[in-house]
Amino acid sequence: MNNNKIYSVSNRMLPYFEKICRRDKLSFISVGQNEYGVCVRMNVPNRRFKEVIEDCMCEIEKETYRSNIPVYSLRTLKDSNKLRNLMKINGKRSFHILKKDINKILF
Repeated sequence: MNNNKIYSVSNRMLPYFEKICRRDKLSFISVGQNEYGVCVRMNVPNRRFKEVIEDCMCEIEKETYRSNIPVYSLRTLKDSNKLRNLMKINGKRSFHILKKDINKILF
């Protein structure tokens, strides 16, 4: 299935987006700019793109905590394979939960 689509990535998020794409071996091509940031062409469905952006948000929160403890989203916590791989990559079994997902877990 060809999901070749153009998505917007904010300038603030771009370094994290590039890092996550390298980690997950996802390719993209910058095709221009808009008022939100950079336009990228990727061959992934919307759901996968949203997951990449969510992973970027986790990286930003990790920096905000000024900690080496990773931040994981609820989506990652529900995906045992991804969680196991990230724990191996990060070398840590402890984690913080993405702020936007805390209420979904507690209630």
